[in-house]
Amino acid sequence: MPTAQHIALLLYRELEGKLSETENRELQAWKTENPEHTRFLDDLLDEDKLTALIKLHHPENKETVKHNILTKMEDQLEFKVIPFYKRSFFRVAVAACIAVLITVGGYFMLFNKQGEQPPIAKTTNDDVQAPASNKAVITLPDGKMISLDTLTTYTQGSVTVTKTADGRLVYTGFGSEVKFNTLTNPRGSKVIDLTLSDGTHVWLNSGTSLYYPVSFVGKDREVAIEGEAYFEVAKDAKRPFKVVSRGLTTEVLGTHFNVNNYEDEDKIRVTLIEGSVKVYPLGAANGPAAIKLKPGQQAEAKSIIELNESVNIDAVMAWKNGNFSFNNTDLRSIMRQVMRWYDVDIVYEGKVPDRFFTADISRDKNLSAMLKILELSNVHFRVEGRKLIVMP
Repeated sequence: MPTAQHIALLLYRELEGKLSETENRELQAWKTENPEHTRFLDDLLDEDKLTALIKLHHPENKETVKHNILTKMEDQLEFKVIPFYKRSFFRVAVAACIAVLITVGGYFMLFNKQGEQPPIAKTTNDDVQAPASNKAVITLPDGKMISLDTLTTYTQGSVTVTKTADGRLVYTGFGSEVKFNTLTNPRGSKVIDLTLSDGTHVWLNSGTSLYYPVSFVGKDREVAIEGEAYFEVAKDAKRPFKVVSRGLTTEVLGTHFNVNNYEDEDKIRVTLIEGSVKVYPLGAANGPAAIKLKPGQQAEAKSIIELNESVNIDAVMAWKNGNFSFNNTDLRSIMRQVMRWYDVDIVYEGKVPDRFFTADISRDKNLSAMLKILELSNVHFRVEGRKLIVMP
Protein backbone atom coordinates (compact mmCIF):
# COMPACT_ATOMS: atom_id res chain seq x y z
CA MET A 1 0.00 0.00 0.00
CA PRO A 2 1.48 3.39 -0.98
CA THR A 3 2.15 5.83 1.83
CA ALA A 4 0.29 9.12 2.21
CA GLN A 5 3.53 10.92 1.36
CA HIS A 6 3.88 9.00 -1.91
CA ILE A 7 0.27 9.66 -2.91
CA ALA A 8 0.77 13.33 -2.11
CA LEU A 9 3.74 13.41 -4.47
CA LEU A 10 1.73 11.72 -7.24
CA LEU A 11 -1.11 14.22 -6.75
CA TYR A 12 1.29 17.11 -6.99
CA ARG A 13 2.77 15.79 -10.23
CA GLU A 14 -0.72 15.11 -11.58
CA LEU A 15 -1.68 18.75 -10.97
CA GLU A 16 1.46 19.83 -12.84
CA GLY A 17 0.74 17.41 -15.68
CA LYS A 18 4.08 15.66 -15.20
CA LEU A 19 3.07 12.12 -14.22
CA SER A 20 5.05 9.32 -15.85
CA GLU A 21 3.17 6.29 -17.18
CA THR A 22 4.19 4.23 -14.16
CA GLU A 23 3.14 6.97 -11.73
CA ASN A 24 -0.17 7.39 -13.53
CA ARG A 25 -0.89 3.67 -13.17
CA GLU A 26 -0.06 3.89 -9.46
CA LEU A 27 -2.40 6.84 -8.97
CA GLN A 28 -5.23 5.22 -10.94
CA ALA A 29 -4.84 1.99 -8.96
CA TRP A 30 -5.03 3.97 -5.71
CA LYS A 31 -8.07 5.84 -7.03
CA THR A 32 -10.02 2.70 -7.92
CA GLU A 33 -9.22 0.62 -4.83
CA ASN A 34 -11.61 2.64 -2.65
CA PRO A 35 -14.62 4.86 -3.53
CA GLU A 36 -13.36 7.41 -1.00
CA HIS A 37 -10.19 7.87 -3.04
CA THR A 38 -12.19 8.59 -6.19
CA ARG A 39 -14.33 11.10 -4.32
CA PHE A 40 -11.27 12.84 -2.91
CA LEU A 41 -9.71 13.31 -6.35
CA ASP A 42 -12.99 14.68 -7.70
CA ASP A 43 -13.36 17.08 -4.78
CA LEU A 44 -9.73 18.13 -5.09
CA LEU A 45 -10.63 20.05 -8.25
CA ASP A 46 -13.74 21.75 -6.84
CA GLU A 47 -12.63 25.35 -6.37
CA ASP A 48 -15.48 26.38 -4.06
CA LYS A 49 -14.86 23.55 -1.58
CA LEU A 50 -11.12 24.05 -1.57
CA THR A 51 -11.39 27.78 -1.04
CA ALA A 52 -13.69 27.21 1.94
CA LEU A 53 -11.31 24.64 3.34
CA ILE A 54 -8.21 26.81 3.06
CA LYS A 55 -9.99 29.75 4.68
CA LEU A 56 -11.17 27.50 7.51
CA HIS A 57 -7.74 26.11 8.38
CA HIS A 58 -5.49 28.97 7.30
CA PRO A 59 -7.10 32.26 8.38
CA GLU A 60 -3.83 34.16 7.89
CA ASN A 61 -3.21 36.25 4.77
CA LYS A 62 -2.71 34.55 1.41
CA GLU A 63 1.01 35.25 1.08
CA THR A 64 1.68 33.68 4.47
CA VAL A 65 -0.42 30.67 3.48
CA LYS A 66 1.57 30.26 0.26
CA HIS A 67 4.88 30.49 2.10
CA ASN A 68 3.83 28.01 4.82
CA ILE A 69 2.54 25.46 2.33
CA LEU A 70 5.60 25.76 0.10
CA THR A 71 7.83 25.15 3.12
CA LYS A 72 5.79 22.15 4.34
CA MET A 73 5.75 20.47 0.95
CA GLU A 74 9.45 21.09 0.31
CA ASP A 75 10.36 19.72 3.76
CA GLN A 76 8.20 16.59 3.65
CA LEU A 77 8.31 15.68 -0.04
CA GLU A 78 12.04 16.50 -0.15
CA PHE A 79 12.02 18.20 -3.55
CA LYS A 80 11.92 21.82 -4.68
CA VAL A 81 8.35 22.98 -5.23
CA ILE A 82 8.01 25.27 -8.22
CA PRO A 83 5.48 28.07 -7.70
CA PHE A 84 2.95 26.73 -10.23
CA TYR A 85 0.03 27.24 -7.86
CA LYS A 86 0.94 30.83 -6.98
CA ARG A 87 -1.27 31.79 -9.91
CA SER A 88 -4.45 31.61 -7.81
CA PHE A 89 -5.84 31.12 -4.34
CA PHE A 90 -7.43 27.93 -5.67
CA ARG A 91 -4.00 26.44 -6.35
CA VAL A 92 -2.95 27.30 -2.80
CA ALA A 93 -6.02 25.44 -1.54
CA VAL A 94 -5.04 22.41 -3.60
CA ALA A 95 -1.55 22.50 -2.11
CA ALA A 96 -3.05 22.82 1.37
CA CYS A 97 -5.03 19.62 0.83
CA ILE A 98 -1.88 17.82 -0.28
CA ALA A 99 -0.06 19.16 2.78
CA VAL A 100 -2.82 17.75 5.02
CA LEU A 101 -2.52 14.44 3.18
CA ILE A 102 1.23 14.33 3.84
CA THR A 103 0.79 15.15 7.51
CA VAL A 104 -2.07 12.84 8.54
CA GLY A 105 -3.03 10.70 5.61
CA GLY A 106 -6.43 12.33 5.82
CA TYR A 107 -7.42 12.41 2.15
CA PHE A 108 -10.86 10.88 2.69
CA MET A 109 -12.08 13.24 5.35
CA LEU A 110 -11.47 16.65 3.85
CA PHE A 111 -15.04 16.61 2.58
CA ASN A 112 -18.15 14.94 3.91
CA LYS A 113 -20.20 12.46 1.90
CA GLN A 114 -22.99 14.93 1.18
CA GLY A 115 -20.59 17.36 -0.47
CA GLU A 116 -21.17 20.02 2.19
CA GLN A 117 -18.46 22.48 3.10
CA PRO A 118 -16.73 21.42 6.32
CA PRO A 119 -18.16 23.23 9.34
CA ILE A 120 -16.10 25.20 11.81
CA ALA A 121 -15.42 22.84 14.69
CA LYS A 122 -16.48 23.80 18.18
CA THR A 123 -13.40 24.32 20.29
CA THR A 124 -12.85 23.45 23.92
CA ASN A 125 -10.10 24.04 26.44
CA ASP A 126 -10.23 20.39 27.46
CA ASP A 127 -7.73 18.04 25.87
CA VAL A 128 -6.41 14.56 26.47
CA GLN A 129 -2.78 13.73 25.79
CA ALA A 130 -1.73 10.57 24.00
CA PRO A 131 -0.26 7.99 26.41
CA ALA A 132 3.26 9.00 27.39
CA SER A 133 4.07 6.02 29.61
CA ASN A 134 3.19 2.43 30.26
CA LYS A 135 0.77 1.67 33.10
CA ALA A 136 0.88 -2.11 32.88
CA VAL A 137 0.51 -4.24 36.02
CA ILE A 138 1.52 -7.86 36.72
CA THR A 139 -0.83 -9.87 38.94
CA LEU A 140 0.95 -12.77 40.70
CA PRO A 141 -0.64 -16.13 41.64
CA ASP A 142 -1.28 -14.91 45.21
CA GLY A 143 -3.08 -11.79 43.97
CA LYS A 144 -0.19 -9.42 44.63
CA MET A 145 0.09 -6.70 41.98
CA ILE A 146 3.36 -5.22 40.69
CA SER A 147 3.34 -2.01 38.66
CA LEU A 148 5.85 -1.85 35.84
CA ASP A 149 6.62 1.70 36.99
CA THR A 150 8.31 0.27 40.10
CA LEU A 151 9.63 -3.04 38.73
CA THR A 152 13.32 -3.58 38.03
CA THR A 153 13.86 -7.28 38.80
CA TYR A 154 11.59 -9.81 40.49
CA THR A 155 12.17 -13.53 41.16
CA GLN A 156 9.48 -16.19 40.98
CA GLY A 157 11.11 -19.47 41.96
CA SER A 158 13.86 -20.09 39.43
CA VAL A 159 12.39 -17.62 36.93
CA THR A 160 13.55 -13.99 36.88
CA VAL A 161 11.30 -11.17 35.68
CA THR A 162 13.18 -8.10 34.49
CA LYS A 163 12.19 -4.74 33.08
CA THR A 164 14.87 -3.63 30.63
CA ALA A 165 16.14 -0.09 30.19
CA ASP A 166 13.84 0.43 27.19
CA GLY A 167 10.75 -0.73 29.13
CA ARG A 168 10.44 -4.33 27.87
CA LEU A 169 9.35 -7.08 30.24
CA VAL A 170 11.47 -10.26 30.04
CA TYR A 171 11.05 -13.67 31.71
CA THR A 172 14.16 -15.87 31.90
CA GLY A 173 14.83 -19.22 33.49
CA PHE A 174 12.92 -22.48 33.85
CA GLY A 175 10.69 -23.70 36.64
CA SER A 176 9.18 -27.11 37.26
CA GLU A 177 6.04 -25.80 38.96
CA VAL A 178 3.09 -24.36 36.99
CA LYS A 179 2.38 -20.79 38.11
CA PHE A 180 0.46 -18.17 36.17
CA ASN A 181 0.82 -14.41 35.94
CA THR A 182 -1.58 -11.92 34.38
CA LEU A 183 -0.17 -8.88 32.59
CA THR A 184 -2.77 -6.14 32.28
CA ASN A 185 -2.17 -3.15 30.02
CA PRO A 186 -5.03 -0.74 30.80
CA ARG A 187 -6.72 1.89 28.67
CA GLY A 188 -4.58 4.99 28.19
CA SER A 189 -1.32 3.02 28.36
CA LYS A 190 1.41 2.64 25.76
CA VAL A 191 1.98 -0.73 24.11
CA ILE A 192 3.88 -3.15 26.36
CA ASP A 193 6.54 -5.49 24.97
CA LEU A 194 6.83 -8.88 26.72
CA THR A 195 9.20 -11.83 26.25
CA LEU A 196 7.91 -15.09 27.74
CA SER A 197 10.18 -17.71 29.28
CA ASP A 198 10.29 -19.76 26.04
CA GLY A 199 11.48 -16.74 24.05
CA THR A 200 8.07 -15.94 22.53
CA HIS A 201 7.70 -12.21 21.96
CA VAL A 202 4.30 -10.57 22.66
CA TRP A 203 3.11 -6.98 22.26
CA LEU A 204 -0.04 -5.93 24.14
CA ASN A 205 -2.24 -3.10 22.93
CA SER A 206 -3.97 -0.80 25.43
CA GLY A 207 -7.01 -2.35 27.14
CA THR A 208 -5.50 -5.87 26.97
CA SER A 209 -4.78 -8.65 29.48
CA LEU A 210 -2.59 -11.73 28.93
CA TYR A 211 -2.77 -14.79 31.22
CA TYR A 212 0.38 -16.92 30.90
CA PRO A 213 2.60 -19.37 32.81
CA VAL A 214 5.73 -18.05 34.48
CA SER A 215 7.49 -21.03 32.92
CA PHE A 216 6.08 -23.44 30.32
CA VAL A 217 5.85 -26.91 31.85
CA GLY A 218 4.61 -29.98 29.99
CA LYS A 219 3.96 -30.67 26.33
CA ASP A 220 1.85 -27.58 25.55
CA ARG A 221 2.49 -23.86 25.67
CA GLU A 222 -0.79 -22.10 26.31
CA VAL A 223 -1.80 -18.51 27.09
CA ALA A 224 -5.12 -16.65 27.18
CA ILE A 225 -5.88 -13.15 25.98
CA GLU A 226 -8.55 -10.49 26.31
CA GLY A 227 -7.97 -7.51 24.04
CA GLU A 228 -5.39 -7.34 21.27
CA ALA A 229 -1.86 -8.72 21.02
CA TYR A 230 0.74 -9.52 18.40
CA PHE A 231 2.75 -12.73 18.81
CA GLU A 232 6.13 -13.79 17.45
CA VAL A 233 6.23 -17.37 18.68
CA ALA A 234 9.53 -19.08 19.44
CA LYS A 235 9.84 -22.28 17.41
CA ASP A 236 9.43 -25.57 19.26
CA ALA A 237 8.30 -28.47 17.07
CA LYS A 238 7.57 -30.68 20.09
CA ARG A 239 5.41 -28.15 21.95
CA PRO A 240 2.71 -26.24 20.04
CA PHE A 241 1.86 -22.75 21.21
CA LYS A 242 -1.83 -22.05 21.82
CA VAL A 243 -3.63 -18.74 22.31
CA VAL A 244 -7.11 -19.03 23.82
CA SER A 245 -9.47 -16.12 23.28
CA ARG A 246 -13.17 -16.29 24.21
CA GLY A 247 -13.68 -19.91 23.23
CA LEU A 248 -11.39 -19.76 20.21
CA THR A 249 -7.98 -21.42 20.03
CA THR A 250 -5.13 -20.40 17.74
CA GLU A 251 -2.47 -23.11 17.52
CA VAL A 252 1.03 -22.65 16.11
CA LEU A 253 4.52 -24.09 16.24
CA GLY A 254 6.40 -20.89 15.45
CA THR A 255 5.01 -17.94 13.57
CA HIS A 256 3.86 -14.28 13.65
CA PHE A 257 0.19 -13.39 14.06
CA ASN A 258 -2.20 -10.84 15.56
CA VAL A 259 -5.23 -11.58 17.76
CA ASN A 260 -7.99 -9.00 18.25
CA ASN A 261 -10.35 -10.19 20.96
CA TYR A 262 -11.86 -7.07 22.54
CA GLU A 263 -15.24 -7.80 24.12
CA ASP A 264 -16.85 -4.75 22.53
CA GLU A 265 -15.89 -5.80 18.99
CA ASP A 266 -18.37 -7.84 16.97
CA LYS A 267 -15.91 -10.62 16.09
CA ILE A 268 -12.65 -12.22 17.19
CA ARG A 269 -10.05 -11.72 14.46
CA VAL A 270 -6.86 -13.75 14.05
CA THR A 271 -4.56 -12.40 11.32
CA LEU A 272 -1.56 -14.35 10.10
CA ILE A 273 1.53 -12.35 9.14
CA GLU A 274 4.07 -15.14 8.68
CA GLY A 275 4.12 -18.95 8.88
CA SER A 276 0.91 -20.91 9.47
CA VAL A 277 -1.71 -21.30 12.20
CA LYS A 278 -4.80 -23.38 12.86
CA VAL A 279 -7.86 -21.70 14.34
CA TYR A 280 -10.66 -23.74 15.93
CA PRO A 281 -13.34 -23.67 18.64
CA LEU A 282 -12.03 -24.58 22.08
CA GLY A 283 -11.55 -28.35 22.33
CA ALA A 284 -12.27 -29.01 18.64
CA ALA A 285 -8.80 -29.05 17.09
CA ASN A 286 -9.73 -31.70 14.55
CA GLY A 287 -13.36 -30.74 14.06
CA PRO A 288 -14.95 -29.51 10.82
CA ALA A 289 -14.93 -25.89 12.02
CA ALA A 290 -11.12 -25.75 12.23
CA ILE A 291 -9.40 -23.72 9.52
CA LYS A 292 -5.77 -23.16 8.57
CA LEU A 293 -4.50 -19.72 7.61
CA LYS A 294 -1.91 -18.69 5.08
CA PRO A 295 0.08 -15.43 5.43
CA GLY A 296 -2.15 -12.44 4.72
CA GLN A 297 -5.35 -14.26 5.69
CA GLN A 298 -7.63 -13.62 8.64
CA ALA A 299 -10.02 -15.82 10.62
CA GLU A 300 -13.15 -14.01 11.82
CA ALA A 301 -15.19 -15.74 14.51
CA LYS A 302 -18.62 -14.89 15.83
CA SER A 303 -21.09 -17.79 15.78
CA ILE A 304 -18.92 -19.55 13.17
CA ILE A 305 -15.34 -19.18 11.95
CA GLU A 306 -15.01 -17.55 8.54
CA LEU A 307 -11.98 -16.96 6.33
CA ASN A 308 -11.17 -13.43 5.17
CA GLU A 309 -8.66 -13.42 2.31
CA SER A 310 -8.71 -9.67 1.59
CA VAL A 311 -7.01 -8.28 4.66
CA ASN A 312 -5.26 -4.93 4.96
CA ILE A 313 -2.21 -6.07 6.92
CA ASP A 314 -0.93 -2.50 7.38
CA ALA A 315 -4.21 -1.59 9.07
CA VAL A 316 -4.12 -4.68 11.31
CA MET A 317 -0.56 -3.95 12.45
CA ALA A 318 -0.89 -0.15 12.69
CA TRP A 319 -1.38 -0.15 16.49
CA LYS A 320 1.96 -1.92 17.02
CA ASN A 321 3.66 0.56 14.68
CA GLY A 322 2.33 3.63 16.51
CA ASN A 323 -0.57 4.55 14.23
CA PHE A 324 -4.30 4.50 13.83
CA SER A 325 -5.13 3.05 10.42
CA PHE A 326 -8.67 3.33 9.13
CA ASN A 327 -9.76 1.65 5.91
CA ASN A 328 -13.36 2.67 5.19
CA THR A 329 -13.92 2.32 8.95
CA ASP A 330 -17.20 3.36 10.58
CA LEU A 331 -17.29 6.04 13.26
CA ARG A 332 -18.27 3.75 16.16
CA SER A 333 -15.32 1.43 15.44
CA ILE A 334 -12.97 4.44 15.43
CA MET A 335 -14.42 5.67 18.72
CA ARG A 336 -13.74 2.30 20.36
CA GLN A 337 -10.07 2.63 19.42
CA VAL A 338 -10.04 6.22 20.69
CA MET A 339 -11.62 5.09 23.98
CA ARG A 340 -8.90 2.51 24.63
CA TRP A 341 -5.93 4.61 23.58
CA TYR A 342 -6.86 7.90 25.27
CA ASP A 343 -8.78 6.31 28.18
CA VAL A 344 -11.93 8.32 27.60
CA ASP A 345 -15.59 7.34 27.84
CA ILE A 346 -17.62 7.79 24.65
CA VAL A 347 -21.11 9.30 24.82
CA TYR A 348 -23.34 9.75 21.75
CA GLU A 349 -25.80 12.63 21.60
CA GLY A 350 -28.52 12.14 19.00
CA LYS A 351 -28.19 9.98 15.91
CA VAL A 352 -24.64 8.83 15.22
CA PRO A 353 -23.45 10.30 11.89
CA ASP A 354 -23.14 7.75 9.09
CA ARG A 355 -19.49 8.35 8.30
CA PHE A 356 -16.68 6.09 7.10
CA PHE A 357 -13.02 7.05 7.21
CA THR A 358 -9.79 6.01 5.50
CA ALA A 359 -6.58 7.44 6.93
CA ASP A 360 -3.34 6.83 8.80
CA ILE A 361 -2.93 9.02 11.89
CA SER A 362 -0.10 8.96 14.40
CA ARG A 363 -1.14 7.74 17.85
CA ASP A 364 1.26 10.32 19.33
CA LYS A 365 -1.22 13.12 18.61
CA ASN A 366 -3.27 14.60 21.42
CA LEU A 367 -6.98 13.84 21.31
CA SER A 368 -7.86 17.36 20.15
CA ALA A 369 -5.62 17.06 17.09
CA MET A 370 -7.24 13.79 16.07
CA LEU A 371 -10.74 15.19 16.57
CA LYS A 372 -9.98 18.16 14.34
CA ILE A 373 -9.14 15.73 11.57
CA LEU A 374 -12.38 13.79 12.05
CA GLU A 375 -14.43 17.00 12.24
CA LEU A 376 -13.46 17.80 8.67
CA SER A 377 -16.05 15.19 7.71
CA ASN A 378 -18.92 17.00 9.44
CA VAL A 379 -18.79 15.14 12.75
CA HIS A 380 -18.78 17.18 15.97
CA PHE A 381 -17.21 16.46 19.33
CA ARG A 382 -17.11 17.94 22.80
CA VAL A 383 -14.59 16.94 25.48
CA GLU A 384 -15.54 17.19 29.14
CA GLY A 385 -12.72 15.86 31.30
CA ARG A 386 -12.32 12.18 30.37
CA LYS A 387 -15.65 12.13 28.53
CA LEU A 388 -15.79 12.45 24.73
CA ILE A 389 -19.22 13.44 23.45
CA VAL A 390 -20.04 12.66 19.80
CA MET A 391 -22.65 14.96 18.26
CA PRO A 392 -24.47 15.07 14.89
